[in-house]
Amino acid sequence: MRRPAPLTPAPRARLAAYALFAAVGALQWSRYVEGASALRPLLWVLAGTVTGAALIRVPALARRWAWPVAIAVALAGAALAVALSGLELRYVLPRHWDELGNGVVEGVQALNTVRLPYIGRDPWVLATVQLAGAGLCWAAAAAAMWPGANGRAGGRGPALALLLVLAASPVVSIGVAHAATLGMALAVLTAAFLWAERMKRRPGLGLAVLGAATLLVAVPLGGAADREDPWFDYKAFSEQFAGGRPIAFDWSHTYGPISWPRDGAELFRVRSPVPLYWKADTLSQFDGREWVAGDGADRPGDKPTDDLPADWRRHTQWNAKLTVALKRLRTPTVVGAGTILDVRGASTHVQPDAIPGRWIADGAANLSSGDSYTVDAHVPRPSPVQLAAATVGRDPRRHGDLQIHVRFRPDALSRGP
Repeated sequence: MRRPAPLTPAPRARLAAYALFAAVGALQWSRYVEGASALRPLLWVLAGTVTGAALIRVPALARRWAWPVAIAVALAGAALAVALSGLELRYVLPRHWDELGNGVVEGVQALNTVRLPYIGRDPWVLATVQLAGAGLCWAAAAAAMWPGANGRAGGRGPALALLLVLAASPVVSIGVAHAATLGMALAVLTAAFLWAERMKRRPGLGLAVLGAATLLVAVPLGGAADREDPWFDYKAFSEQFAGGRPIAFDWSHTYGPISWPRDGAELFRVRSPVPLYWKADTLSQFDGREWVAGDGADRPGDKPTDDLPADWRRHTQWNAKLTVALKRLRTPTVVGAGTILDVRGASTHVQPDAIPGRWIADGAANLSSGDSYTVDAHVPRPSPVQLAAATVGRDPRRHGDLQIHVRFRPDALSRGP
């Protein structure tokens, strides 16, 4: 009995499956940048597909030429991926490699601190995201089509891992609206990438039933696994082994080299609906050179709302509820954002300070490791148009902000007129 002929030659089937999988993954990767075009990711896939198509031809060459040609094809494909990534072509030249390396390191460091999807315009952050996406597409194609033993392409495992990183990393980092749909698509693409080259022209009913049953079981299990709380909270587990003395800071500005410790210690943790500018103190006086903490005389008032404009209650969208847990920070002031209206559930008693909007620990106590509390704050986030139309500077309560406190030199008074 003759066995059914394959639907298409194995290398072509694998390349086609790669192209589909990489296209979905590249489009997902492009979500790291807000408003990114869909054309650029498809160019990354094109570079990978061209690399894979060229590697398919390598096994037909003589054995002594196969490896040198494969390496040359891979390097040419890498250059094409870099060229289509969006990076300036001058960085491909060897004399610019140092600048490229430093820029990519700078971009990687920035990605650890910026909000995703990225809405800024730092060229090295954008270049790092694009280079990584193009590099993953190229590397997956090279791994999938690399000539192996007996002239067959090898490396499906590494190639599949790279494609899953390309498609799944953005989902983990910034989420996705239709997780079940994307999960089903990735399951189908994974099956196609692994087994499309074995598919016959008459695949049979059993294979179709098995695939449908797999999806029907996987979707409910995926929904059950996708819950708010992790199965294993590694952060909470690791905190059991974290230690070290609490760290205190002097929040006054010196406008000189930063002498604060920068050893990666976690000072506090905040749960907030949106990223905000966290502050631990209010520097309300300017002495002609730098901002310093005031004594409240320039900010008259006896309650936190005295720091806010009269119509602040109309901007309820600027109200925020924050939960703060201190780790290794020791501070007399409450860490919060904007104008702190109230502090609830504090493990150490706190009270409003003389400066409206700032709260301090009661008495001589300090807030330190293990303290936690909930903050109700008003954090204005006006648009450029609202800023241009603002008239807060006319408020008599702000006159103290316009005063400059100039310090005399120690020998100024002794000189006389």
